[in-house]
Amino acid sequence: MRLNSGKDTVTGRQTKRGLQVNCNQLSGTTTINNHRPILNFLLLTLLTILFVGCSPEELLNPPRVATQTVQAAQLQTLLVSPVPSPTNEPFAAPTPVPTKLLTVADDIPDPIIVWLNETDAATIALAEAVGSQFTAQSGVQVQFVYLPAQKVTELAGTAKLTQQLPDLILHTNEQTAGLVADGVLDSAAANELIQALGPETFMQGVLPTVQQIDDEYVAVPSDGWQYLLLYRQDWFTAAGLAPPTTFDALLAGADTFYNFDNEELDRGDLVSGIVVPTEQDGYSTQRVFEWVATANGCRIVDNDGFVGFMHPACLASLEFYRSLVNQYSPPDYQTDVTAFKAYLDGRTAMIMAPPSILPMLAGYDPDYTPTCAACAENPNFLVENTGFTTQLTGQSDFATAANFALMTLWGITVDADPVATDFLSLWYEASYLDWIALAPERRVPLRVTNGDGVDQLVAWREMPLRRGEACGTAACASAETLFTPQITDLLLNDLPSSERWNDGVLRTTIYEQLTIAPILQRMLSGYVGSSQATVDTQNALLAANQVAPLIIDVEH
Repeated sequence: MRLNSGKDTVTGRQTKRGLQVNCNQLSGTTTINNHRPILNFLLLTLLTILFVGCSPEELLNPPRVATQTVQAAQLQTLLVSPVPSPTNEPFAAPTPVPTKLLTVADDIPDPIIVWLNETDAATIALAEAVGSQFTAQSGVQVQFVYLPAQKVTELAGTAKLTQQLPDLILHTNEQTAGLVADGVLDSAAANELIQALGPETFMQGVLPTVQQIDDEYVAVPSDGWQYLLLYRQDWFTAAGLAPPTTFDALLAGADTFYNFDNEELDRGDLVSGIVVPTEQDGYSTQRVFEWVATANGCRIVDNDGFVGFMHPACLASLEFYRSLVNQYSPPDYQTDVTAFKAYLDGRTAMIMAPPSILPMLAGYDPDYTPTCAACAENPNFLVENTGFTTQLTGQSDFATAANFALMTLWGITVDADPVATDFLSLWYEASYLDWIALAPERRVPLRVTNGDGVDQLVAWREMPLRRGEACGTAACASAETLFTPQITDLLLNDLPSSERWNDGVLRTTIYEQLTIAPILQRMLSGYVGSSQATVDTQNALLAANQVAPLIIDVEH
């Protein structure tokens, strides 16, 4: 008996299918080995019994309730529980995957299932409170499932195949195109909700990023953040250097401060020019390189729609990245955590980091506090002496000013109960600012006014960066109070127009599979040069796009 191979191709993407022996699969091709007559007779007898037990209706539609336990177990095996990240990357809570079982009484409505890609305690508490409020108003229960952010597309693909899609999925713009390609999202429902909320209530420029060719919106924007390049403004000013907003200025700063001993500038002997994440299984590694590559004009798909990494701008991007890291960064691989600690300790001139570092600079995170020499006397020393930029311009002939933004969106699935949109309406009108306030440094509101026309950006600018024990008896200050109004403008400006890699579906795949980060690490470790890394990346992108890779070895 030949079973399904496990590969489904939907608009150029490959999804994973768990092998199941059911009536559908028994309708496939049966192969008999003529050299084993007894075994063949037994096999044919078994198949006959199985076919007799499957009516034509069952062959097309296997009973859902009978298979739900197995299907839920298949989904559950994909839920892992890594250690919570200090960068506020979500991790999987040990929550069982709920299934929509048939109810005994017809008048008891099914619960709506909501997947959230955040798992911290504050998020869970808020979600459960909103769910209870919705239940009190509608009589419909809300079941939340808290997932690791990077597993959303994989789990959604499996849920689609096993008929266990939730009603709502909170996900990132790195995943939207893949969810659309896999047939998970209902664009008509998203379009209807956006029209009901009011397109004019969203940040200018954000809705076109979730718009299909037929002008329907495929997801509903929630919030977003931009990568920051932080630099020691006091050091740059003392050295007479320009802010590192270009490759040339960045290299000048890294070269000036790397391993340069000057006690007056609060640096010891082991000081690096810059620290960026480089671990091969780190999403931050790939994101930082994407920012570098787009600033240099490197695209993964050319204007004709073909994978186009074999381009001078991409080769130059890899060479710049290799030189920057190998010449001016600390030895060994780096992570977001090591970058945070190096900057907080005064041991590097620059880092590229998500805005979750902002509360750390102010001493609002008890796990990551400023420890530089001058910080003991002045706890706000790094707040007062850090410069920021979200724009970077490369060196190639194709270079452009680029920023890197990650946006969070609500997806309404094709199997969603219509009442799910009512839940989202309540979320946006009654709980949206509470959601933003949990982490305002990395949740810039993309719905900038509410239904009453109230400017929600005003409230966002005043939100404290942290609450609770880290602030002691006094309230934590807002980013605008700490860093001047320019910091909130920086976090806000150009967020919807971020120059991300230009093929949405392929971008979903390479972030789901972490296609490029291992190649970067091999290059940084000296196993391949930048030329071979360019070829290897082209081949990896072709494979991710299900195209036969090239066979080119340029260095051996």
